Amino acid sequence: MGESVAYATKQGGFDVGFGGLVDTENAKLSAFAHTIGQSIHGLLIQPGEGLGGRVMTTRAPGVTVDYLRSNTITHRYEREVAAEHMVSIAAVPVVVRERVRAILYGGFRAPTHVGSESLDALVTAAQRMKWEMTVRDEVERRLDEIFAENEMIAAGNTSGRQTLADRQEFAQLRVATRTGEHAAAGRRYDQIAASLIELRSADSEVHLTARELDVLAHVALGMRNARVAELLHLRETTVKAYVSSAMRKLGAGTRYEAVLRAKAAGFIP
Repeated sequence: MGESVAYATKQGGFDVGFGGLVDTENAKLSAFAHTIGQSIHGLLIQPGEGLGGRVMTTRAPGVTVDYLRSNTITHRYEREVAAEHMVSIAAVPVVVRERVRAILYGGFRAPTHVGSESLDALVTAAQRMKWEMTVRDEVERRLDEIFAENEMIAAGNTSGRQTLADRQEFAQLRVATRTGEHAAAGRRYDQIAASLIELRSADSEVHLTARELDVLAHVALGMRNARVAELLHLRETTVKAYVSSAMRKLGAGTRYEAVLRAKAAGFIP
């Protein structure tokens, strides 16, 4: 949220920027850029109230040139707005699967016509947040499926066992043949894996290294960097570097998006 607010504020040329995530009903302002006080910090925006509340209900961008005199919004938050010396304000909702998940604002401290460049900056930031939330939701859904599969297996139900086993075996094979008596086999495994990666990379125009694949295979199981580092006998900073490199190559904005793109490309099961 903070990065989105900072981006929209800078690119849109706003004097002040802020935003908040929507819970079951209200939006709590939690990210800010260039505020002069604390009046809007932590403020709860209710549906239908103020410009943000109107945006929540209409699910469409909104603009007011003179907030305190506007007759198209309620004035529940005018004291807080006045304390920040804001006059013209624009607000854009982040809508994911027809539900408002966040609101981004940009404000001017003098009467200003909010032009397309300023509004476009807010819309772009909102679209980025929408994508990130969509990816995060999908990853959480898939992790829930993994946990459900584990519970089913623990309960003696074999349904779903193969999918989970494939994921775990793939990750384990990336580790088990690297040391001790299996070191030679491990080197051969890496050679074969590298050939397969090269073939897959030729199809997808993405070139992942064996270590990047190692890391992604474990991230796909929901593991954090510290746990991946422990299993792969690497430093946590090294794991982070591999994750960042894989994200860049896959054109992903987050580690979870990288997993989804690697799955889609066939690099991991």
